[in-house]
Amino acid sequence: MAKKPRAHTPKKQDLMPFSVFGDSASAFILLSRIPVFWFRFEASKTPDFTRSLWAFPLVGMIIGAGAGCILLPTVQTVLPPAGAAILALGFIAIITGAMHEDGMADLADGFGGGQTETDKSRIMHDSHIGSYGVLALILVSLFRGTLFFAISTLFSNGMMLVLFMAITLATARAQIIYQLCLFPISPHAKLGAMLSRPAPIVVIIGTALWVIPFFYLFPLVPALGASCAALIVSFSIGYLAKRQISGLSGDVMGASIIGAEMGFMTLFYALSTSSFTG
Repeated sequence: MAKKPRAHTPKKQDLMPFSVFGDSASAFILLSRIPVFWFRFEASKTPDFTRSLWAFPLVGMIIGAGAGCILLPTVQTVLPPAGAAILALGFIAIITGAMHEDGMADLADGFGGGQTETDKSRIMHDSHIGSYGVLALILVSLFRGTLFFAISTLFSNGMMLVLFMAITLATARAQIIYQLCLFPISPHAKLGAMLSRPAPIVVIIGTALWVIPFFYLFPLVPALGASCAALIVSFSIGYLAKRQISGLSGDVMGASIIGAEMGFMTLFYALSTSSFTG
């Protein structure tokens, strides 16, 4: 049997000491291409990505707010609404390096085309995209674009639209925190091996970042339904990954972010069409 690839796990003394700015910078480095100008990393210290999990929703908020601005009615006076939705989708892909879309495509190729756990892992690590991956990208992109368009018609207040998109992407990235609490890291994982089960305080802070503003600003029923949908999707993908490749990987987490985002928006829109009053 071929030796399973493992990422280097830094020793505790090699990790960067706690810092709010440092942890947030680590999260932005891992999840986006946004320049980290507010913190300088020491060459001798490795970012503690597990501790920085609390800031994952913060990254989503910044990216989501940018996407929300593109969906504003003022932009849609220049672009057709569908065009604004596509532009917002492209903005997210560019600002994140399309890493979550890549993970989703790799997961579709690996789980769809592999026969054994080793085969699935090998396919997922292959840089080439297969037919399952292409089909997944097309279908998911069409569905996400449709959701962006639908959500943009739901709000008459532009600020609420921007806030909703910020919370949506924050919630999607928070799912990684919850997955790591429930599922092991796959022995085949590379990027994902840099993460491990977070401390309770990390879970609490990461959850508070999206739960408090979401349930304060939006109606209870759509908010509760959307939150449950995101959790169900991410836990389902985590459970599937555990059965397929014995745990989580970077690709699995990327696919979970996109899946949670879609589930979140779908349930919020479905419930809001009958109960939303904003």
